[in-house]
Amino acid sequence: MDVQNVISKYYKEGTKAHYFFYTHVIKVTELALILADLNPHLTIDRELLAGVKVLIGDWVYDASLKGQLTTFMTKVRRNQ
Repeated sequence: MDVQNVISKYYKEGTKAHYFFYTHVIKVTELALILADLNPHLTIDRELLAGVKVLIGDWVYDASLKGQLTTFMTKVRRNQ
């Protein structure tokens, strides 16, 4: 998933909203990578640094970046 494309799909580049969402995603990812690098004794799947998905029985908890963006955009569309 290309985060830039997802954010740009809903927010025009150059707007404050686009800047906020894109900057937030980049900063959180950078911090997670730094923490991973500082803890080489841990086995870290870098693909999951942008979130997590958990399946318990037939219930799915989606805290992935893609899932959070999808939920956010659904709420935004409802309020338009």
